[in-house]
Amino acid sequence: MLAAICHGKKDLRVEARPERTLAPDEVRVGVAYGGICGSDMHYYHRGAVGDFAVREPMALGHEISGVVVETGSAVTHVAPGMKAALDPSRPCLTCDYCRAGRMNLCTDMVFLGSAGRFPHVQGGFAQTLILRGDQIIPVPADADLLALSVAEPLSVGLHAVNRAGPLLGKRVIVTGSGPIGLLTARCALYAGAIEVVCTDVEDAALAVARDHMGATGTINVARDPDDSAPMPAPPVISTSPSKPPARRRPCSRSSPSSGAAAASSRSECCPPAPRRSRSTRCNRARSNLSAPSAPMANSASPST
Repeated sequence: MLAAICHGKKDLRVEARPERTLAPDEVRVGVAYGGICGSDMHYYHRGAVGDFAVREPMALGHEISGVVVETGSAVTHVAPGMKAALDPSRPCLTCDYCRAGRMNLCTDMVFLGSAGRFPHVQGGFAQTLILRGDQIIPVPADADLLALSVAEPLSVGLHAVNRAGPLLGKRVIVTGSGPIGLLTARCALYAGAIEVVCTDVEDAALAVARDHMGATGTINVARDPDDSAPMPAPPVISTSPSKPPARRRPCSRSSPSSGAAAASSRSECCPPAPRRSRSTRCNRARSNLSAPSAPMANSASPST
């Protein structure tokens, strides 16, 4: 098979790679489409992502979709010819987090196209790819494989919106209008937000947010950094590498997000707000019922 192999900075080659036989719990898929993540760009332009430097030839890519080609003897939920979404993460299933059902926090995660461990984990920019059976998610036969290659970054946006809490009737700001931010904005709209404002430092990204993803407003914060100052504070979903606004900073005791989309809400480890007395709550409820509707005040959450 052929694969796109990164040998280091600005050194990307299409090379032949040998096939191997399947283990009983594995599946071979023919890769249909692959999205180019920011990490793939970093590996190509810099030869590294942070401290993860390319130390051996490595196939890039992890935002992929494909068709099942062959299954191991123990795999029963998919069959050759079936379309599938492909999960790039392979948790160990044995650590404490995995055993508690929190596989995303696995302490021994294997992730496609990553130089975070050695030998490196080969990625999905290849004609075929072998994955463990639980990484293969079957989809309907009429599914669009090109659209399906966006499932992995879309899941980041869905998670951010889920962390933000109920958005029905709310106003939302999404900071950062790259692919993750654009998908997060669309997710917020589907979650019922009545207004979604996207920010970025590039007009081209904001044009996509406005013209194709349904954003109700856009702000170029490089040109107009104070443009949003008069607006009441809505939920903020940050998809940019910069820090979120200080007034909505996540708890310092919470671990940093490993993805590009981090929802800026109060961390679960923060102490709860002081409880109001029942009479105070009732008085406020009566006041809210009698007062005219007003813009939403502060409500409560990500980053290939």
